[in-house]
Amino acid sequence: MADIIDPVVIRFCNEQLRPLAETLRDGKVFGAEVRAVWDDQISALLAANADSDPIEDGRDAEGVSRLTKADIVAFMAVVTAMAASLDAPGTMTVIRKPTVRSVR
Repeated sequence: MADIIDPVVIRFCNEQLRPLAETLRDGKVFGAEVRAVWDDQISALLAANADSDPIEDGRDAEGVSRLTKADIVAFMAVVTAMAASLDAPGTMTVIRKPTVRSVR
């Protein structure tokens, strides 16, 4: 079996593939932390609010979009679906293989 020495392939692995693998791995860890806070605290705090109720964080002047309860619930559904995909057998083994740095 011959080594692949093409500099374009090597650059792709080092500059794109490995950083993406680390981002996905770190995202799984951070996503689990966010889901724990959501499950333990936030979902109950929002339960009495209507889906269209906006979150007032005072950031409108900065051009930051205002989120509603529905936006947050939809985002957490995506986070949960992504976590399920990453939890599929063998997935994290594939993602961890190209990583270099430790979890942030």
